[in-house]
Amino acid sequence: MESDKINGGTSDGDVVNGGKGNGDAMNGGKVNGDATNGGMVNGDAVNSGSVDYDAILTRYMRLRAVSQGMNNDLMGAAASLAEQAARDLGLWHRGGIATDETEMPVLADHAIHHRFTAGPNVAERYAAEHPAEAGSDAATIQAAWGRLFFSIFRIDDTVRGKGLRVTDVLRGMEHFMADVNFSTTADRGMLMATRVLPFEGFLMATGAAQIVSWAEVLLRFATDGEEAAAKVLRKARKANRHVEKYFFPRKPRPNYRIGYYTPGDESEAISCAMLLTNAWKAHSPARKWLQRVCT
Repeated sequence: MESDKINGGTSDGDVVNGGKGNGDAMNGGKVNGDATNGGMVNGDAVNSGSVDYDAILTRYMRLRAVSQGMNNDLMGAAASLAEQAARDLGLWHRGGIATDETEMPVLADHAIHHRFTAGPNVAERYAAEHPAEAGSDAATIQAAWGRLFFSIFRIDDTVRGKGLRVTDVLRGMEHFMADVNFSTTADRGMLMATRVLPFEGFLMATGAAQIVSWAEVLLRFATDGEEAAAKVLRKARKANRHVEKYFFPRKPRPNYRIGYYTPGDESEAISCAMLLTNAWKAHSPARKWLQRVCT
């Protein structure tokens, strides 16, 4: 596939791949990065009362623009992995990539940052072969590539026009995630799964963030048990009653990823199940519980 067919730029507020993070990123340990809102990373905490959101926004917009330009080069380096990335994400169908432009950032993010083999990923290899000038924004971004991680974040509050105050629920750490568009559309309490770059004082998503209520069911089961998961399950079923039948053999899913979906519709259920099935399979007790209560 031509490298220019994939837009690898960071999409501010778009939807992100929640299920295919680098395996070594979710290690449960402390993340090499920076924290805000009282979070603690590498021993550095930022008092939420003294956060200069205007300064963060200015720096975020500058780094985001530079990152988008660098991602064009990265997609050239990752072009040979496009098919493998598409197969991983269920986007390969009849000898080609079956998707639309809204899912291209997801595909690009996976091709660039996932480790398909032992050793560095595409971004880390590129940084080693093309080191940026010391002290430049490009050097800051390349350094962040080495600290990139994937997690599930709970939205605690929004700073309109600037970003989100979030908690990394896998590590129990608080951060400020800069994202202009998402700051006007996200709701408190939502969970989103995304891969992020850590910078001083804020995080920046690398692709697009996936927010799905059925992911919260799994999280609640893993962290709080059956009773808490059952409460969230009722909400998830209300949002889309079709999802559960695609988690189990009762109704086969298409062997390709659909290009769009309608909220509450069966098309959304298929997309959701494709995204989350591996996560549910990895947690056997949760899957057995879900199968029991849903069948």
